[in-house]
Amino acid sequence: MSIHGAITFFLDQDPGAIGVSALSCLASSLNEPGVAHTLVEQHRPACKEVLSRLVAVANDAGKNPNARILALESLYGISNVPDVRFRTGDLLDAVQKLNESFEEFLETQSTGNGDAQLEMLTVLLFRCSDYMRLKAGDLLRQLYNNDDARLVSTLQMIMKKRSLEWDILHACVRCMYELTTPVTYFTAPDDNLPFETTKVSAFQEKITTILIHFSEGKAMQELFAELGARWAIAVDEERLEQILEGQSPVTDSVCDGVAMRFLGLFRYLAVMLLNLADFCERMDLVRAYQRSFISQYQSFLGNTVIPFLSLALLCWEASCDSTLESQNNPFMNVAIAVLRLLRFALYRPSQALQESLALSLRAFTRHLHRLESLLCKEYVGMLVFVLTVELLCNANAVKVELLAADFTSLVNLISTDTKPLRPGAHFTVAQAFTYCLSNETSMYCAPDNESISLLRRRLRFEDAEMANEAARVVQALEEQLGMLQTLMMELAVGQLIGDLSLFASYATGSIPSGQAPPLKTGACETKQVTEKAKKKTKHPAKYLCMLTRKLMREPVVLRNGHHFELDALQEVVDRVGHVDPITGEAFDEEIEVDMDLQQEIARYRIKMAARGDNGTVGQEF
Repeated sequence: MSIHGAITFFLDQDPGAIGVSALSCLASSLNEPGVAHTLVEQHRPACKEVLSRLVAVANDAGKNPNARILALESLYGISNVPDVRFRTGDLLDAVQKLNESFEEFLETQSTGNGDAQLEMLTVLLFRCSDYMRLKAGDLLRQLYNNDDARLVSTLQMIMKKRSLEWDILHACVRCMYELTTPVTYFTAPDDNLPFETTKVSAFQEKITTILIHFSEGKAMQELFAELGARWAIAVDEERLEQILEGQSPVTDSVCDGVAMRFLGLFRYLAVMLLNLADFCERMDLVRAYQRSFISQYQSFLGNTVIPFLSLALLCWEASCDSTLESQNNPFMNVAIAVLRLLRFALYRPSQALQESLALSLRAFTRHLHRLESLLCKEYVGMLVFVLTVELLCNANAVKVELLAADFTSLVNLISTDTKPLRPGAHFTVAQAFTYCLSNETSMYCAPDNESISLLRRRLRFEDAEMANEAARVVQALEEQLGMLQTLMMELAVGQLIGDLSLFASYATGSIPSGQAPPLKTGACETKQVTEKAKKKTKHPAKYLCMLTRKLMREPVVLRNGHHFELDALQEVVDRVGHVDPITGEAFDEEIEVDMDLQQEIARYRIKMAARGDNGTVGQEF
């Protein structure tokens, strides 16, 4: 097939005298069906010459601004050809020659036009880097002048263009996620070297900027609206409703197609949204952000997030291999991340659950009930149960008419399951469930409500008065020690060697804090994860709440030196008055957050996350 006339005309021009008319014709022709494809696949020498000339025009500060923009549009048009070798070869070589003059030129454009050109250039760069190799930090520094909010806005504008390939959507969400991780902004020093305080503080400022952008503008609303709309289209086109209701089986095409596409989104989205809360030091912003999930986004949770979660578990069920552990299953990994997000969203809800959200939670609870025997064959499946019960307790399910019966049934099922967790093991399903709950480290778990009381009764927890809280904790630790001794006896006969190391990795949050769960895991990586789990960080005692033993976010320090998480201490005060939970003695102090200690702990959390230590934030269990 011959070269299009507009391309021939462009190549016939004197390289130094290429004008707007030739570029306009070229840009238009490249948008015609098959023209760019023919140029790339059948006329590669001519294509390389076109690329070279376009870059020369774009880099020429003396050129007409419209000519430089048309050069970018032409490069973008050529990048539409889905040839990976071409994109990561000749096209990448050409794009890498765009100079600072061109980047500065884009900055001088009006806000509307300039951002439109940045969108094109960003998509072009994603394609040249095969979508995954381009990092958010590089984009931020090279194109966006370290303006996080502007980069996020541009990424969201790109996401709204549904004609673009899904890989672009995944790349956009991945970059948003990367903007919430310390490693994007600085490299952690060796263990024996201190962090630069200025770098940690700068990261905190970045997180605050992004959180304000999301929560005080319409960014989060627009993000959820776009993802919700895409999910609704998929449900209709792929007939997912029948699958979610159990009327149709999950096929390989669903697992490999629509489910995997949304898996790529939620893999990063869930952790990104949690990182914003975990790393922001301004708790007023964090609280408002956390409450907004129920006050503003219940429909997104009920109509998109929970149905996706159900689909992920259905795909896990369809794809799980009895010879492989589920920590290697991408559907299970992402399901756990999404459950953590739901637990966060439902913590201390600011208003009653809407019917749509309650119905979705009920459907998911029933789905989990059906999967109990399959999930409880391994520890990672047990995590799904634990996180689900925690988020239902956060929603105080026994007080929600649509949820009460199913929540009670689920708790009864798991708490009375005396089957061995594995064949030959003495550690029962109910004991494993209790063990996981007793090792909870997240601050986003309701300390007490009617649902928690029901759970305690079913698990035979002793409901002591707060004055005897210390004794209750000691008793729980003794019970836990007994379980561990039983496990050690089993280890002596070699029954749970593999299981216990895996259990430890998930119970302590083996995925480095604030990082997205892996979609694929090899045997070598699994070994590294297990080894890392054995090196769980022991936090400084002054950073831990003396009541919950969890890392504090809003520390309150009494005159006697006892320190508690604000929510935990307030819970005691609301129940029994101003009483020290440790000593039982009354105190007359104002309950105030120790701001210096709060900032110290916030910096500590970021440092641990930067080093990939376990049990700090984000991905903790």
